Amino acid sequence: MRIHPRKVVTYGLFALAVFFVFLLYNQNLLTKVDSDPPWKDLSHRRALSDLKVDPHGLFHEHVVKARQPTTPTRTEAPRTTSSRLWPSLEYYEDDRILAQMAHRPKGVLEKEKKGESVKEKVILVYHGYGSWGVQPGRNQFKEQKCPVQHCHVTDDRRRINEADIVMFHHSPSRPWAPRPPNQVWLLFMLESPYHTPGLTGVNDVFNWTATYRHDSVIVAPYERFTLFNESVKTLPLKKNYAAGKTKKVAWFVSNCGARNGRRQYVEELAKHIQVDIYGACGPLRCPRHKANDCFSMLTKDYKFYLSFENSNCRDYITEKFFVNGLTNDVLPIVMGAAPEDYARAAPYHSFIHVDEFETPKDLAEYLHKLDNDDTLYNEYFRWKGTGKSPSWERNPSPPPELQGDKDLLEAGAIHNTTFSKHWLFSTLMKLIEEVERENDNKESEDQASDFRVDVDEELQTELCKLWDMSMNSEVVQFLQEFKAVEIFVGVISKSKAPRVTEISMGILGNMACDSEVCVAMSENEKVRNMALLLLDNSDPQTLNETARLLYTSLSNPEARGAWIQAITQAENIQDHINFIFQSSTNSDLLHNTAEFLDVLLDVDEELCEKWATPLLIQSMLEAIKQIGCKYSEALETFLHIFQLLSTTEMGVESLVECADGLCPPLMKYLEITCEDEIVGLEGKQAALASALSVLNIIFTSHDGIATKLLKDEKLLRIFLKILEPLMPLIKQINEEDSSEMQMEKAGVRKKGDDSQSGQEMATSSNKQSKEDEKSSEKETAQKSDEQDDDANEGDDDNDNDDEISEKAKRHLMMLYRVLQGFTFDVMFSIHVAMTEEDEEKDEQNKEGETSNQHKNLFTYMNESVSRIRLNHFLTALKDAANDTFNPADVLKAAANKFNLERLERIIKSVEEGRSVNRENSNDNGT
Repeated sequence: MRIHPRKVVTYGLFALAVFFVFLLYNQNLLTKVDSDPPWKDLSHRRALSDLKVDPHGLFHEHVVKARQPTTPTRTEAPRTTSSRLWPSLEYYEDDRILAQMAHRPKGVLEKEKKGESVKEKVILVYHGYGSWGVQPGRNQFKEQKCPVQHCHVTDDRRRINEADIVMFHHSPSRPWAPRPPNQVWLLFMLESPYHTPGLTGVNDVFNWTATYRHDSVIVAPYERFTLFNESVKTLPLKKNYAAGKTKKVAWFVSNCGARNGRRQYVEELAKHIQVDIYGACGPLRCPRHKANDCFSMLTKDYKFYLSFENSNCRDYITEKFFVNGLTNDVLPIVMGAAPEDYARAAPYHSFIHVDEFETPKDLAEYLHKLDNDDTLYNEYFRWKGTGKSPSWERNPSPPPELQGDKDLLEAGAIHNTTFSKHWLFSTLMKLIEEVERENDNKESEDQASDFRVDVDEELQTELCKLWDMSMNSEVVQFLQEFKAVEIFVGVISKSKAPRVTEISMGILGNMACDSEVCVAMSENEKVRNMALLLLDNSDPQTLNETARLLYTSLSNPEARGAWIQAITQAENIQDHINFIFQSSTNSDLLHNTAEFLDVLLDVDEELCEKWATPLLIQSMLEAIKQIGCKYSEALETFLHIFQLLSTTEMGVESLVECADGLCPPLMKYLEITCEDEIVGLEGKQAALASALSVLNIIFTSHDGIATKLLKDEKLLRIFLKILEPLMPLIKQINEEDSSEMQMEKAGVRKKGDDSQSGQEMATSSNKQSKEDEKSSEKETAQKSDEQDDDANEGDDDNDNDDEISEKAKRHLMMLYRVLQGFTFDVMFSIHVAMTEEDEEKDEQNKEGETSNQHKNLFTYMNESVSRIRLNHFLTALKDAANDTFNPADVLKAAANKFNLERLERIIKSVEEGRSVNRENSNDNGT
């Protein structure tokens, strides 16, 4: 699924760049900063006996009482107005976030009232933008409508002397030069003290801190739950959260050596209740690259989840609680910060803290009680729908303040999301009013039909937020119920503002990612006609979103029929596509258009035959020149289109006609893919097969191209490099298929095994759907990501390392058969040339050149190619042999003719079954 690239900046990172702005303008703070780290005191835990819970029914009352705001203790002394922290910290519960965000210093206000200029503050992010999630320059302060906007962000360390503040992230490293007296240094850290050693020497270095602690100068928690309405902390339940759950406690963990004893606690807990441990510290596996599946399993099967932090430190609450716990309809059991810290940051009555029980056994007894009482268990989920977490920007407008729970439930958030119905309605109404106003202005001014306008900047911002919201499936369902598709179609047909059209098409494209909505849209004739008409639009961004909508719709098997019929009946669709390929310089547009064309030709053979013209191929070659060969994802889409065209008679003729322009990018792609000595096939099998199959068609049909390709060893090097990683996989596939056939003969069949055999895959068509290719690439990429994550985190998952998915098998076998066919044709061409040379003695000069060229080729194989690659090459040639011709015979004849002793020995060893896989082996193969 392709989504709009705009990202919502989360409060936890962006707010850091905003908060210190207000502090900078309070000049009296520059010399009155708190230099001590905020984590000095760790003795925050209450005695367990003070929070002991009666497991026989009084838990709810005790917990509610325990989680009320407490009077500050000695270590939480209230701050007065003379405090170094700003604003004053009256109670530890006050994180000052809202006050800091809304503050406008008096000095700035006075200067603005007098019309005087305000000095711009320079912010240096010492370790680069990536750590902060902020953008360079000052536009972001205007876009976010910050109260103070006179700031400029840079990562240029050469400007350190002019910077007003230097922001460091997770590192005590500092510039060699001392800090100027009027410059502020800020240290941003989110790790606990246990994982940030070596800070004792920087007490007098940094002026301000930005951490998860509430007594930091700037408070930057991982997340924080915010109520829509402070007076509404619970709502009526929408469902029974215990229904269908058959398992009790789950724990996802990769670090087995945490210092807070959480592992030992779990081991003791598991003696009294079922605890399933996934990851490096337990017997079960749920790979990180399948996080969504893991969370779905958690939601469906388990009642409780252990949200145990790796450190027991004040305010230290991470995604283990907010993401793994709260978002997955399980009841989190927490260990880490103090109970009152969780109560301050979390929804009301949404967790169980281990400190509330004397022993793990006591906790297990209470969990058994909840497991047997759905009513008591569901009390922990009445917070659902009362607020949002974690981002201030996630919900552009909170629900209106309503009196009753029922009203809030019905008129507030969209389904189970934190998005506001009220805001969505008002934004759509503003859009309709803007378009109506635009049309009234056109009529009154009698302007031309190509009149273009710019949309109001504030409305444009709100529409972009709606565009981002439309990535959420529940928002999409709500938009569909609200008949928003009709609204956007009407807006597009009336508006002359390119930005409005682009955003509207982007929202429709996101909605089409929902299968049911996509089918409904395909049945709407207005949507189909509008999208096809927009292919003639002159705005690149609108075309980009239009192509994305068409690609998404055609990728849905249930929706594509109506779209194909509309495309077939429409006029000039191919002309529009050709024009985009020939004239556009927008790489995203070229890629999305190629994806749309690819899936269209893949699912409609008649259209593929009809559109397989030289003009289309030439247009695609222009697009490839624009995007360049290193934009691999887009280039691979074009390669698959060429392969689809090669499956038709007219397509073969067109490909051969365009061979001079087509061969260079094909060879360039193969060279780039195979430029490393060890070729990685992950995600490249289908694309390599496409390139080789098209190149082979041209090779066998165009004598001039065949001669060029055989002039040096480039093509042979490509064959050899691809075969090296491919052959072991082919051997594994054949062995698995052979084993399965033997099992079937013995009356045993693997559960759920509906796969094709290797031979069946070998005879399958080269024409593969793009959906299967992308799924295979995604699986391979995810497997690679999993290995990377496991290497870093220790969460190994080696159970399925040797398995090959069915789609990957199909693509690997397809690549192997294409390579075999191509090498067969190459060796046959050489065989014919060498035979003619021997028979036609009268043309010795001409054929002598050919002989020398072929001699160079075989000499290269004899002297420069490793044994293992020659073994694989010979094996592939043997597999490609038929009754009339064995391509391996060409190698034997050449080795004999040109006295290539090493090549002869290797051929002999392969024929005798003594395949040598190490270069330092003896020549006799031992």
